[in-house]
Amino acid sequence: MAGAGIKLVIRNLFAIIFSLAVLSVNANEARELYVVGKAYRPGTDQLLYIEQHYGNMQKGTVEEVIYLDSEQRHIAIKKLTMASGLYTPEFVQIDHRNGQLIAIKDVGEKSIEVVYRASLDTDHFRKSIVKSPSLIIDSGFNKFVLDNWDYLRSGGKLDIDFVVPSRLSSIEMSVTAIACKSLIIRCFSVSPQNIILKLFVGTVELEYSADTQRLLKFQGLGNINDSYGKAQRVEIRYEYPVHSSGRQKFLI
Repeated sequence: MAGAGIKLVIRNLFAIIFSLAVLSVNANEARELYVVGKAYRPGTDQLLYIEQHYGNMQKGTVEEVIYLDSEQRHIAIKKLTMASGLYTPEFVQIDHRNGQLIAIKDVGEKSIEVVYRASLDTDHFRKSIVKSPSLIIDSGFNKFVLDNWDYLRSGGKLDIDFVVPSRLSSIEMSVTAIACKSLIIRCFSVSPQNIILKLFVGTVELEYSADTQRLLKFQGLGNINDSYGKAQRVEIRYEYPVHSSGRQKFLI
């Protein structure tokens, strides 16, 4: 009974934190809804969840992502800060359906700390990862692509160390441009260098607008699990509010 009571208190605490975070979206005039992503089961129109990205228009950074299920119910929240670098943002993500927690914190010049908990019923796991010049975290990937746009489009290949919190490690991945079905979009592929990991993780494919360099579509393993807590592959299609303009500066 005591254990159940503690879990109930923790669940209520998460709910309070989540509610305050949602309200904070409207508390800062510089923050606006920058883009909406709708995640579908690949190759279908079955909506799985929705991402609402709120950004600081003055800084050009995403600060908060609200996740909704197909019935418009809040399921998760992610809060980010770019203080440690545009390629390596710190963030905390909470899925309040099961208490899954993902957190990455910069702990100095040489390392970052990754914290992962699958659910309220499991333990926290914590590990330090040594920084490398090619280290990429979460939304930092989009900034990385845009900064290397011309090189990738000319046929260059870039290797990155992409942090995967659930593995408490980074994965060596390669980024390349690939052929597109249309001249008005630009396509990129992100694949693990390890053949075994590639079989399990798969490849991420991205489509960008050729003129605005805005991300239009993401297809690959998503960062929001299904209702059973299992990882799922998704196809996310992005829509931009009318007030959005200029070159895209962050992952959306």
